[in-house]
Amino acid sequence: NPGCQQTSPKVSKSLLAFPARIVLAGHRWGKNNAPHPKPNLRTPENTKNMTGKQMTHATTFGRVDGYAKLHPEDFPAGKKTAELLTIIRQAASDATSSGTAQATSDGDTRAGSQTKADLYDELYDDLQAINRTARSMAYEMPGFDEKFRMPRSSGYGAVLIAARAFLADATPLKPQFIAYEMPEDFLTDLAADIAAFDAAEDDQGGGLTERVGATRELDRAIRAGTAALRRLDPIIKNKCRADARKLAEWITASHIERAPRTVKVPPVPM
Repeated sequence: NPGCQQTSPKVSKSLLAFPARIVLAGHRWGKNNAPHPKPNLRTPENTKNMTGKQMTHATTFGRVDGYAKLHPEDFPAGKKTAELLTIIRQAASDATSSGTAQATSDGDTRAGSQTKADLYDELYDDLQAINRTARSMAYEMPGFDEKFRMPRSSGYGAVLIAARAFLADATPLKPQFIAYEMPEDFLTDLAADIAAFDAAEDDQGGGLTERVGATRELDRAIRAGTAALRRLDPIIKNKCRADARKLAEWITASHIERAPRTVKVPPVPM
């Protein structure tokens, strides 16, 4: 009727969101479909590699050592300058070795993390195959699938615990699973994947422990060298106050530059 206004029926927002909730609820897919979520691997704060500030301090220690080699007369044995120089040289050596240890253990930890990620995929696929088969078997044996539910969490720990439980519960039921076309060696494969995952976790943990130790040693070395340099600086300036050239050399050598700052560029509006 031209005299009547047509109105659009109101659609509930919850109904509009309903399909999205269905998709989100089934987000644990295997590799043959869409990727399932993996735990987020982030580097802990106490294991990060040498910072820009630490690098500038270590570089300064090296320059101070170079100054001392050019002017050994300023560092006679038994004097305070020689004592403080020894601390600075040791700090420079320790910072270098600790930085190297950090880089080495960092590579080991990252390699272990990648290995764990690959093994996680295999382990998760093992669980999905058993879970999928158990749900099919439950049509003939109601409740059969209750022992083989996928873990609610996709974290490494939860998946590993579920894998061990699946292995224990499926072992006495192996013939029933094989009757549903599971491979003859599916339990052997599952046990091997669990053992490999455990080994990778141990390797990664060892690398992480080494990084923590190297980071702490690096911090200690930088603090010790910086403290010694602060004590040495006024002494050398006193010795060089009548020699402008040497004083300029010392100021250049002992100056600790500020680490460059990373400037965040704001995103370009679309």
